Amino acid sequence: MRIIGRPRVLFAVLASCLVLAGCGSGPSRVGAAVIVGDQSVSVDDVQAKLDKLLQDNPLAKSLAQQHKLDLLSRSIVSREVLNRATDEAAKSNGLVVDQQQVAQRAEALRAQQGAAQPAAADGQDAGVTQATDAAFDVNETARYQQIQSELATKYLKSYEVVRDSAIVASGDKAQSLAKSIAADPAKAPELIKALPTDEGQDFGTGPVPFTLLSGLLDGLQQGYQLATSALFGVGPNTVVAFPINKQAISQEVASTTAWYVGLVRTTDMAAKITPAQVQQLGQAQAPDQFLVQVGQRLVGASVSKLGIQINPRYGVWDVVANGLAPRAEELAGYTYPARVTALP
Repeated sequence: MRIIGRPRVLFAVLASCLVLAGCGSGPSRVGAAVIVGDQSVSVDDVQAKLDKLLQDNPLAKSLAQQHKLDLLSRSIVSREVLNRATDEAAKSNGLVVDQQQVAQRAEALRAQQGAAQPAAADGQDAGVTQATDAAFDVNETARYQQIQSELATKYLKSYEVVRDSAIVASGDKAQSLAKSIAADPAKAPELIKALPTDEGQDFGTGPVPFTLLSGLLDGLQQGYQLATSALFGVGPNTVVAFPINKQAISQEVASTTAWYVGLVRTTDMAAKITPAQVQQLGQAQAPDQFLVQVGQRLVGASVSKLGIQINPRYGVWDVVANGLAPRAEELAGYTYPARVTALP
């Protein structure tokens, strides 16, 4: 009986090892912090970046003293995800960046990092971002930013969404409206118009060219805010809700608390703006940092399509934040699939 039993036990152990090792095609999940498509980043790689920062970066040391290194870890992994999505976007769009432009950008980034002042105590987000920047090779960062900037420039002339949208007073009301619209998207305009004036307002229905929404042609701050938002980070037949700076929409309002709720009916990456808009766009000067942020949002929109697997120790992917959240209960906003059969 022992002779028969031992092979069974050994087979079971071997089978378990094969499962844990992730045998088969694709990158191994063992020791991975995150897998994006067929690319992976190991826990060791993330830890090595953290260790280096803790040796010589004041911001990282400050976060460690505050027991907030988890913020930095998530930020590093988020950057790794966007970097890999950027590589895939460059391939699919046939982008080959000019190495001279990359070198110039790297030089500018070094100057910025050298002149950067440590973030104030209340500037936690800024501090995490600065520390994350320092964790990555500046030449690689320059290359990724150049790709993101060029992607944004390309799609400013050809990206359009058709949406129904509203500005809502609070997160609870935004979530309620988003769920109602997702349950019956054909009634979205009706649901939005029925909002009490103290709870929300209609913010537009129909097609919106990315160029106009970006604010490049009208100079509106609201455009810059929405162009880098999850409105361009979700696919068609999706309802999205996220916080928005209300004062960027209207200088007359006293409160900055508001939420954007939008049903994205369709997206078109090959729409064409009018000749007059092309001329205006040619005269507009988009800030480079804005273009990079737009590019990051564009590549972030492809993360779910590429496939993403995140080690639970780092959290979950947050579509609205375009980065990692500690857990599903702490997402920056909400997304809901709309009932496609109910769309007109």
